[in-house]
Amino acid sequence: KDLGSFDVRKATLQFIDASDRAKYKLSEDAREAGFDIDPDEIASIVRSHDFKSLKIHGGAEAIVRKLSVSLNDGVSENNVHTRQQFL
Repeated sequence: KDLGSFDVRKATLQFIDASDRAKYKLSEDAREAGFDIDPDEIASIVRSHDFKSLKIHGGAEAIVRKLSVSLNDGVSENNVHTRQQFL
């Protein structure tokens, strides 16, 4: 088995993933609201079951962090008003 071609394929996939990450740009509104991901981006990932985009964003735990929520406690009461205004 040719391991050299495996390395080339692996490098190509990493390059593609990196270019996909570069395509995503956080909106200024989301940034100002304290989020690191747009609601439209999350909706797109969920609606299309887009595991590649989920991976690009760092997986479910990274999405939780980007939304500033806790897996155990959910949304902080201090953030509810900001979230409602943003949406």
